[in-house]
Amino acid sequence: MLAGGGVRGGQVIGASDPLGMEPAETPVRPEDLSATLYGCLGIDYNQHLESPDGVRIVLSRGGKPIRGVLA
Repeated sequence: MLAGGGVRGGQVIGASDPLGMEPAETPVRPEDLSATLYGCLGIDYNQHLESPDGVRIVLSRGGKPIRGVLA
């Protein structure tokens, strides 16, 4: 569920199977949600960062922005 920040209200993205157990149409992964949020903030969601300890941080692990969410 998203609200504010340019999100178009009252819409449904995708659909589930008849039992509500699996996506039947337009599956959305957590990586896609993070790519959408980073994109809204003007951050390149494909970039990798490095912590002060040298740990590589991947922002969205191959996610793609969710089309149709934003107004």
